Amino acid sequence: MIQSNKSKRALVCSPLIPEFDRESGSRRLFHLVEFLLQDGWHVSYVAENPNMDRKYVESFEQMGVSVYGGFHTRTDQLIEFGEFDLAILAFWYIAERLIPKIRVSSPSTKILVDSIDLHFLRNSRMILNGGDGSNYLLDENYANEMTRELNAYSLADGVLTVSEKEARMVNDMINRPGFAHAVQDYEELAASSLSFYERRGIYFIGNFRHTPNIDAAKFLCEEIYPLLDRELLERDPIYIIGNAPQDEILDMVEKLPNVHITGWVPSVIPYIENAKITLLPLRFGAGTKRKFIQALMVGTPSISTDIGAEGLGLIPETHFILANTATEFAESIKSLTNNESKWNKVASAGREHIVKYQSQSYAMKKFKSILDSFLAKSISTSEILSE
Repeated sequence: MIQSNKSKRALVCSPLIPEFDRESGSRRLFHLVEFLLQDGWHVSYVAENPNMDRKYVESFEQMGVSVYGGFHTRTDQLIEFGEFDLAILAFWYIAERLIPKIRVSSPSTKILVDSIDLHFLRNSRMILNGGDGSNYLLDENYANEMTRELNAYSLADGVLTVSEKEARMVNDMINRPGFAHAVQDYEELAASSLSFYERRGIYFIGNFRHTPNIDAAKFLCEEIYPLLDRELLERDPIYIIGNAPQDEILDMVEKLPNVHITGWVPSVIPYIENAKITLLPLRFGAGTKRKFIQALMVGTPSISTDIGAEGLGLIPETHFILANTATEFAESIKSLTNNESKWNKVASAGREHIVKYQSQSYAMKKFKSILDSFLAKSISTSEILSE
C-alpha cells in the first residue's frame, strides 16, 4: 500500500477569531491550534465574522497560521482546493452550515466538531430554572435547536468535548460508543506565593457575553451579598471581573458598598493570585469552567455550585467548597475567609488535583492520542491506493 507523504493540513472554523484573553471558548480553540502546530500540522483558520481584531489575527499569523474572515465564496474555494486532511468546526451551528459543503467539495476531509459545551444541556438547564425569563418549560423551539445540534454532531466523523461526562452524553444520545472524546481545557500556572493573611477579596470572574455569568452575577449581588456581614465585606470586598458587563450589571453593582466591577482586564491571573477566595455561583450552564481551573491551579480556594464544578472530577469539601443556595454561599464564605487551616487544606488539595488532570502536557497528550486514533481509523476504512 502507498500512503502520501504530503504535509498534514487542517482547517479550523469558528464564529470569531479566537479572543484568547477574553473568553474561555476562544482560549480553548487557540490551544487546539497550538497543539496542531506542535504536532506538525499546517493550519488554516476561518472565522465566520469578517470583522477580525488585528491583534488576534497577528497572533495566529506569527505562529504560521493562515487566517481568513467571513464564510463566502473564497471559503468555499478554500475547502474545495485546500486538500485538508482534517477540519475542526467549533460549535454545532458552524458544523451544521459547513459539513454539507465539506462533504461535497472535499469528501476525503475528516471532520471533528468541538462542542465547546453542549448547548442543549446548557439551554435546558437555563429554561427549566427560569434563567431566560420563560415559564420554566421546554418548548418546540428548544426541541428544534436540540435536534439540529444532535444532527450536526451525528453528521461529523467525531466530536470533541471538554469533559468525559459530556462525551458520554453525546455517545449515549447518538448511540455511537467512542464517537465523542474529551479533550480537557488546560492552564499552566504556578502557585501563588501569597499566604492566607496576604490575600484579600472575594472574586467572581466571568465573560458577560455568556448568559450563565449574567445570571450568576445577579445571584451574587441580589441574594448572596445581603446575607454577608458588613465587617467581612470591608475586610474582603467583592470584585467582579469580566469581559463586556452589561448596564444592568454595572447599575446593580454601583448601589452595593464593597462591591467593585472592573470589566475586561488583560489577564485575570494577577487578580486570582491575590484573591482570598473565588466564587462560582452558576445556576445553569454546561462544559467546564476555566475560571475554576485557573483558581485551583494558582492555589486559590473556591466555593462553587454543582454546575460550576461539574466535569472536573472534584471532591466537595476536599478540592473545593460546595454551595448551591444563597445561605450556603454566605456560610461558606464566612467559614473559608476566617479559617486559615481550612483555607490551606482546600488550596493545597485543589491545586494538586487540577495540576494532574488539567495541565498542558495532559491535554496535549490526550488530544494527540485522540487525533492519531481518529485518523488511523479513517485511513483503515477509506480507499487507499495499492500497488
